[in-house]
Amino acid sequence: MAHAPPEQSKLDWQAFLHNLLRFASVLILLLLGGTVLLFAGLALVSIARANQESAERDLERFQTALRLYHSKYHCYPSPAWGLRELLDSLELDWASYDPWGHPYGYELREDQPRVWSLGADGAPGGEGEDADIFLPREP
Repeated sequence: MAHAPPEQSKLDWQAFLHNLLRFASVLILLLLGGTVLLFAGLALVSIARANQESAERDLERFQTALRLYHSKYHCYPSPAWGLRELLDSLELDWASYDPWGHPYGYELREDQPRVWSLGADGAPGGEGEDADIFLPREP
């Protein structure tokens, strides 16, 4: 019965440990990379939700300002003038743009004001972050 020389056995063991350490290093890097990507994805979702909530708060503020305008002037601003007239007449220092940089919309529907944001894409329709936000809400 022949046995491997002790040097050969020692070399195999060292090669095994070297390969095991290399594998462990790659595995750790993959886990760290996956963790970073996971947190980046969660941050993007959080930012998207924060933008939607900010737009909703702005629209609620516009609705309040429109009621104030109506109580002061007994009418609503002309949609042709847009929200800028509302802000200027009440000396409000608000931006008339949503968190994505698109202008808020305003119209009178059956003599009632309606304000909206077209979402992240700035186009009608959409889902998620691109969804339109209306006040009062559409039925």
